[in-house]
Amino acid sequence: MEHNYPDEYRRLQEYATRKRIDLLNRLGWGMDGLVYSTKQSSAVKAHSKKETFEKEQRVYQALAEHPEYDFAGFSVPRMLECHPELWIIEMQLVVPPFVVDFTGATIGKQSSAFLDMSEEDYTEWRNEKIEAYGESDWEQVEIVIRCFRRIGIYLNDVHKGNIRLRNE
Repeated sequence: MEHNYPDEYRRLQEYATRKRIDLLNRLGWGMDGLVYSTKQSSAVKAHSKKETFEKEQRVYQALAEHPEYDFAGFSVPRMLECHPELWIIEMQLVVPPFVVDFTGATIGKQSSAFLDMSEEDYTEWRNEKIEAYGESDWEQVEIVIRCFRRIGIYLNDVHKGNIRLRNE
């Protein structure tokens, strides 16, 4: 039982029962939901809100329009199935280097939070990312961010949980 995510976990279990799949391990959790791996080598995410489910679903649909696109060697999961009633997305399981969790992404334009950011604030944000990733790893992260921008997807929630270069 997930004490902090009882509704999300209940919906994951319902989805697993309907699909006849087995949940294995919790892979992630946060404001947007709860993610578990399955015995079928996939990951399932139960979203906390319908809006974030729909937003992430749209990003996965946009990614599906570019099935052969190279994200600078980073793995990007493909949506395998979604369940609008349960706010569940089932996706491919990926290993580092990877980019995951698209609830913070925007399609077609940068988020207003970035557009409204002063040059000073952007420099501070970038310096925080360089400190978190290290200079050379941050260069790789910037490359993959640009790859997404080229197909109209703007990654706004950039951190080591969502863009990971190696197992840590």
